[in-house]
Formats: sequence, C-alpha cells, structure tokens
Amino acid sequence: KERRAADPSHDQAKAMALNEEIQ
Repeated sequence: KERRAADPSHDQAKAMALNEEIQ
C-alpha cells in the first residue's frame, strides 16, 4: 500500500480498468 501512494498513476489505471469491467 505504500507503493500506492508513490504510484498514483498505477492506482488510477487500476480503477479505470475496474470501472470498465463493472460497466
């Protein structure tokens, strides 16, 4: 989770992929 804060772009990409999967 520490790396998450250092890599917000990766978290954003993951959220985008999750959103696409849900839709």
